Amino acid sequence: MLDMRPRLYFDFVDPGSFLLLLRLDSLGVEYALDGFEMRPPTAPRVEPSDPLWTDYWDSVAAALRDANVEPAQPRRVPWTRKAHELAVHAAKAGSPGTHGRLVERLFRAFVEDGIDLGRIDVLIGLAEDEGLDRTEARAVLDVDRYRDTVDDRRRAAVERGVRGVPTLLQGDRRLEGIHDVNTLRAFIGAD
Repeated sequence: MLDMRPRLYFDFVDPGSFLLLLRLDSLGVEYALDGFEMRPPTAPRVEPSDPLWTDYWDSVAAALRDANVEPAQPRRVPWTRKAHELAVHAAKAGSPGTHGRLVERLFRAFVEDGIDLGRIDVLIGLAEDEGLDRTEARAVLDVDRYRDTVDDRRRAAVERGVRGVPTLLQGDRRLEGIHDVNTLRAFIGAD
């Protein structure tokens, strides 16, 4: 059966992706989550002092505060490969709902707490908080079990027209960037 749910493409270090997730949740619609690593390893990491980053962060921070999220400007913007690998693991190994809870927990860890999601020890602790086995999570991350899956999903997203995050796809329609609830409602046909 064809999955017609809207698909949210996100990266854990993108505060706009988190904002869009919260806005979709507020609509009470069912949607799929697809990680999209914006800067794979070997690409330069974002510098937190870069004016483009700080301007973007500041513009999203006000909207996050309106959603009862208190953003904390991070000291480091890590690569997110391991966080995406952990999310794949949660979807495959966790109980129903574990993937969604872990995705939100990873967003909150970065956006609210400024936690470095590039550190495996941090990711393992967050995984354990969401009910995943600590030893298995460490093994998964240590051996890059889902590295190819993360790469393949990114390639497939690019083939579907995803160029950045956040992006919402539904069928052959695409909505890029941050949008208000009314625009989201109209895009996905939620009443």
